[in-house]
Amino acid sequence: MLESITHFRRWRRTQFAVFFSIGHQVRIGILPVIYVLTTFTHSAFAQDEATRSAYHATIDSVLVESVKQQALALVPRASVVRLGGEELLRGGSTSVQQALESLPGVDVRQRGPLGMQADLSIRGGGFDQVLVLVDGLDVTDAQTGHHSLTLPLRPEAMGRLELLSGPGARIYAPGAYSGAINLVPRRADSTHLFLSAKGGQYGLRDLFAGAAHRYGPLSVMGYVAGSSADGYTANTDHVLYNGYLATQVDLRRGVVRVQLAHLAKEFGAQAFYSPKFPDQFEALKTSLATLSYQGYSGRWEWEASGVYRLLTDRFQLFRYNAPTWYKGHNYHQTQLFSARGRVGYNTRVSRTQLALVARYDEIWSTNLGKETSSTRAVPGVAGVRYNHRGERLNLTAALEQTFYLGAWTLNVGGMTSQNSAYGWAYAYGADINYQILPSVAASVSLNSAYRLPTFTDLYYQSPTRVGNEKLRPEEALTLEGGLKSETTWWRASGSVFYRLGRNIIDWQQESPTSTVWHAANHKQLNAAGGEVALSLLPQLNFLQRVGVAYAYCKNLSDKAEGRGASYAYDNLLHLATLQAEIPCTRWVTLQPSVRYAQRDGEYTPYSPTPGATPRAYPANVSLDLRLTCHVPSVDLFVEGTNLLDAERVDIGDVPLPGRWLTFGLQYQLGWGRR
Repeated sequence: MLESITHFRRWRRTQFAVFFSIGHQVRIGILPVIYVLTTFTHSAFAQDEATRSAYHATIDSVLVESVKQQALALVPRASVVRLGGEELLRGGSTSVQQALESLPGVDVRQRGPLGMQADLSIRGGGFDQVLVLVDGLDVTDAQTGHHSLTLPLRPEAMGRLELLSGPGARIYAPGAYSGAINLVPRRADSTHLFLSAKGGQYGLRDLFAGAAHRYGPLSVMGYVAGSSADGYTANTDHVLYNGYLATQVDLRRGVVRVQLAHLAKEFGAQAFYSPKFPDQFEALKTSLATLSYQGYSGRWEWEASGVYRLLTDRFQLFRYNAPTWYKGHNYHQTQLFSARGRVGYNTRVSRTQLALVARYDEIWSTNLGKETSSTRAVPGVAGVRYNHRGERLNLTAALEQTFYLGAWTLNVGGMTSQNSAYGWAYAYGADINYQILPSVAASVSLNSAYRLPTFTDLYYQSPTRVGNEKLRPEEALTLEGGLKSETTWWRASGSVFYRLGRNIIDWQQESPTSTVWHAANHKQLNAAGGEVALSLLPQLNFLQRVGVAYAYCKNLSDKAEGRGASYAYDNLLHLATLQAEIPCTRWVTLQPSVRYAQRDGEYTPYSPTPGATPRAYPANVSLDLRLTCHVPSVDLFVEGTNLLDAERVDIGDVPLPGRWLTFGLQYQLGWGRR
């Protein structure tokens, strides 16, 4: 069973917290699906009181922890959920996309296996409506949300994954229309070593080797990884390589971090974007570099950081034997430059934060952007040049004020942005949390958000897809309420939300029989839903953890009559999960997982002639089992996914794998530490 590491702050002599913690860590079990569910131990309670006393004794502890844990955990929202590194290791995920599926309210719509191409949505939102952060820095792809998760990060090297459901990540960047995720790499607190090897059906091979070392104030961590598979059906093979290096220097009152990473992957894209031409292929490369400095002095804290991301994309409509009318592959090169400054001031009853963010996006392409006479050669491709270009600059200022008033916590904030293409935009919000009883807390929030069109939305041109340079930014207003209760042995939670959406961007047909789809703004798209969950942590010899959860999300607006939609209405309507961790013997653990999913919306199966009957997405029940044998420093495992061989389709005409068996081993030396 997965676990989370959540930080709680300023609940004084209570045993429960809704926000973040400064100066204390509590380990909690997570039962993936809709909400994270866990419990404390009696020893944790005792440590909790001691830590709180230390906090009230000095403000420095607040600032030190703020510097060490600067991330979505500092967003004062009840909906922040975190998966720790140890839990990611036990989950067996080989990609960030796979790991994200275990987070509550998250829908990872996959084309093909193992996250080769996956769209991320939160609470029924679109795949372009999620803000993606790496170590608190915005790396969301401006070309298309299809590539926002094409990141050079592996779960084995992650310190934690963080989820913020709904808008409210004002301090970090605009774009969190439906939510935000933050990927926080592991810190080298001591010497670590981790090796893993995995194989299985369809020629799957996966290798990972990582190490970390700390010498005084200097720490270094890095890894190399590779994966390949022959594919579960025609044209579903892949090859992937990944490398990562990070250094950190601990100063007397601050931290300096540098990250360098690169990813290269190629995969068969069977019917990914056009079932009429199924033999597609895609090759992607991502380079990532970040530099950040976080410091503190007295009641003050500050941050200065920058990030650079380079994405190159080659899409082939025909992998082999292209017809004579085919004009050639699509080539894109997208660059992101971003700098952020943040200053905070802390007292015993309040926290003030001000952030300034500058972000510049540029794309060179063979069909995205405006035509330009100043062409560029496509690196490594003879005779092909980028002849389209697009760019935009976005300047953002954000201010948040948090008050701690006994059992009440109030946060208010606002953000304003000036975009070179769209002018001024604004977002605001407020969050209130109240500790009803020592084990019961309630929260309510109201937050707005906006999202700019991607370069694909604006400029894409093909025989079946036409972009729209006149698109307007999307806008949302979300109201959310929640209630949590926990004791030593169980934890329960429930929440509801209602989202008003305007100018939602999607691809529409001009008529039911049209083969051409145009990017357009839906006038209105509202959504409502809720989540309930219960987890038990009995710690019995025959049962360690068990949990159930259910989520519901419904789009309340009808599709434009006769015009259809590609993505906006195809959210998960029902999602239910049952998970358990069962010790079979002292050395053997069984982890079963049952998942029921029913997607709203429908798709039109491919037909050579227009007018095919739309088909509802099939509901499915999937069963996964993982059997692990634990010996000193080594875990041997056998894993079966979709053992019932259920039909699974996340996106029309792209079936996902059926039953898939894998096996492997993991060797760890000190890697379990954060």
